[in-house]
Amino acid sequence: NIDARNKIVKTVNRELQADYIVIALGAEMDLDAVEGFRDGALNLYDSNDAMEIHNRLKRFEGRIILLVSSLPYKCPPAPYEAVLLLDSYFRKRGKRDAVEIMLYTPEPKPVQIAGDDISRVMKSMLDDHKIAYSANMQVRKIDAKSKKVLFDEWVDYDLLIGIPVHKAPKVLGELIDESGWISVDPKSLESKYEGVYAIGDATIVKIDGIAIPKAGTFAEREGVVVANNIASKINNNEQKEYDGYGYCYIDVGDGRAALVEGHFYEKPHRVELKEASEYYKKKMIEFEKERLDML
Repeated sequence: NIDARNKIVKTVNRELQADYIVIALGAEMDLDAVEGFRDGALNLYDSNDAMEIHNRLKRFEGRIILLVSSLPYKCPPAPYEAVLLLDSYFRKRGKRDAVEIMLYTPEPKPVQIAGDDISRVMKSMLDDHKIAYSANMQVRKIDAKSKKVLFDEWVDYDLLIGIPVHKAPKVLGELIDESGWISVDPKSLESKYEGVYAIGDATIVKIDGIAIPKAGTFAEREGVVVANNIASKINNNEQKEYDGYGYCYIDVGDGRAALVEGHFYEKPHRVELKEASEYYKKKMIEFEKERLDML
């Protein structure tokens, strides 16, 4: 449908003819969706704010709240990594007793997308490291002047680190459906428009009600499938299908990382956790370096 494809092209402000379009814009972070977030919280996913967090931690004592504003968000383990790394940092400096670490999230359990077994492991780790965990908590507003966060009641903080509300970019227009994201065919990654594909964090891919995570390795594998299939259509070669597999490393501090592997298209879907070790921390660093070297 050339008219439909060209309409999508115009939506992203590009005047051109195209037989195939691949949308890979990711997810946007809305710093104003929660009242007070922009002024009261440091964004965990922003490089400048990450440096500010680093600087504040050097002389910090008091209460740190790590806040997840809404679901879904990029990299489901990220807030859990962050609090475990904070715990490790202050223990190494001999300051852990002077710091209270709290995690507030709308999730009903840690990394719920990974399943009950991994949630139990993560909750046990938080308990072992004396990290206060509050589930099913929806933030209402932040008061930067008084340093308080409102859930059902006000909670004080000395340092607030937040993950903002995530949204599909507005420029995608009518590609975004009632889910708030771009729905695609789970195996081909094609949108409701023929020849228009979407990969990565701007999409929503559900299997039996379970949405696969918004994480880089999923986007990478989706991109490979789409690129192959566009080339295959041009050359009349065999098409491939995306298999719903992805993985991520979870840095747990103290020089160790765990590995989570998700097989989301299997029935029932299967997610496996490989025990934290120095080996997986080394592999995590190699993984990051490989991608930085591509920039």
